[in-house]
Amino acid sequence: PDALFFLGDSLFLAGDYMGARTHFRALLARANESQFAAYVQRALGRVIEIAIHTRDFSGVEEHFQRLNRLPPSEMEANTQYVRGKFSYFRNDLDPARAAFEGVTDRSPYYPHARYFIGVIYTKQAGATREAAAKNRLFGQAVESFQRAASYPARTAEQRSVVDLAWLSLGHVAQA
Repeated sequence: PDALFFLGDSLFLAGDYMGARTHFRALLARANESQFAAYVQRALGRVIEIAIHTRDFSGVEEHFQRLNRLPPSEMEANTQYVRGKFSYFRNDLDPARAAFEGVTDRSPYYPHARYFIGVIYTKQAGATREAAAKNRLFGQAVESFQRAASYPARTAEQRSVVDLAWLSLGHVAQA
């Protein structure tokens, strides 16, 4: 199981999404075997990320059904984030926001989730004509971007998201 997961992950990181998907699906086919259990959520997350990258969403609902069967206490930090990202890229904004809201501040994906929530509120504000609703949505966007911007980033990826949040705050202020 280690080699299968890490080979799939290496291919994913190298941009070989089809090769990675093949290995992750092989791992998921054996998910009921105890030695593969440690990799199931990460493999499911990668398969969903591959679907986002390739825009090939066939079979992804089945993977979410598998995730839904897991007890909440066993959910890994990235599961809610990946679920939100999947919904966001399918333009299902309310389910995306709900999933991103489930990412706690202890997760390394917290600034990412708060950033996406801000983007969702900004999109929704831009799509509404009613001034009060627009102002409320922009206010919620600002609050989400502020949370992302104030996150103590520890990785380069987190620093990039924090920077995007600061840029987005400037964009919303101009709106």
